[in-house]
Amino acid sequence: MEVFRLFASLSLDASDFEKNLNTVENRLGNIERDFTGAGRTLTMGVTAPLAGIGAGALTVAADFEQSMNQVRAVSGATGEEFVALRELAKELGATTQFSASQAADAMNFLAMAGMDTESILGAMPDTLQLAAAAQLDMGSAADIVTNIMAGFGMETDKLGGAVDVLVQAFTNANTDLPQLAEAMKYAGPVANAAGIDFESAAAAMALMGNAGIQGSMAGTSLRGAITRLLNPTSKASEIMNELGLSFKDAEGQLVPLDEMLLQLEPHADNAGLFMELFGQRAGPAMAALVTQGSGALVDLTQKLHESGGRAAEVADVQMEGLTGAMRLFKSAGEAALIAIADSGLLEAATEFLTVMAGWIQNLSEVNPIILRV
Repeated sequence: MEVFRLFASLSLDASDFEKNLNTVENRLGNIERDFTGAGRTLTMGVTAPLAGIGAGALTVAADFEQSMNQVRAVSGATGEEFVALRELAKELGATTQFSASQAADAMNFLAMAGMDTESILGAMPDTLQLAAAAQLDMGSAADIVTNIMAGFGMETDKLGGAVDVLVQAFTNANTDLPQLAEAMKYAGPVANAAGIDFESAAAAMALMGNAGIQGSMAGTSLRGAITRLLNPTSKASEIMNELGLSFKDAEGQLVPLDEMLLQLEPHADNAGLFMELFGQRAGPAMAALVTQGSGALVDLTQKLHESGGRAAEVADVQMEGLTGAMRLFKSAGEAALIAIADSGLLEAATEFLTVMAGWIQNLSEVNPIILRV
């Protein structure tokens, strides 16, 4: 009987032990699952995003670095000058709707136009305003305005005034900045050589846009009209003499465009006259200007002469609202990624890849027999 009780007691103890062991195993299993879940959560919620941010920072910073390297190569800026350019590009990327890389692209075009570091630094605010007003990227805006200025033989320190004139022109007529740029490409050098000032030429091509004559059509039309007036055909000269039209002054220079239109206004309905004087392409464009009246050209030209501050005004309006805020947010985000990369990540990645490239180069020089092993 005593043996039976002892056996029962042992059985009971073994049963309790087994239950306790199962309990411990279950709890260990729960702990393991908790750690596994925590690890997965940590990977998905922390590690992976951090890796993504690092990769994004390297990509954005590498693009910016490449853009600034191009600026340095073209401008020749070194030392403190290059640091000043880089810091301004970063600042514009952090505080405006344009990214640091876009600012660097604009600097590159300004450098290609012959500007030194000081001039580039001074021109960036005006270039930014032109880009914002015209809703273009900064590189395109810088390329456009410097090309137009070169066509008219304008010095680089006149960039601010040129920007205001261009914005005033495309906000007061049926045209835009790319169309004006295309027109100026064809007409600018000829107009400048003929003594027609920048404002008058811009006003004329902008007003042509009101009649649907835009871009290259406007430019080639104005160029053709100027060329025909400088060297009129014998028939055209005869017609001008008969009608008492005189488009040159005593020194043989063309009179201002508004004076030409004023003389032509009484003949606005004579389409044949315009074709004979200016040719098949330029004739309709000049007729379109005359139809609008010399007063329209005078008024717009006057506005262009008094356009100071217009670019900043339009740029501010273009930045208002959700779209402007979204662009500002995106640029600020890119600036933050560049700052992360500049903290040492970009340098470390560059050094690592340089070492790896050297190792691979050395490996390629190893005897093939060794590599087969």
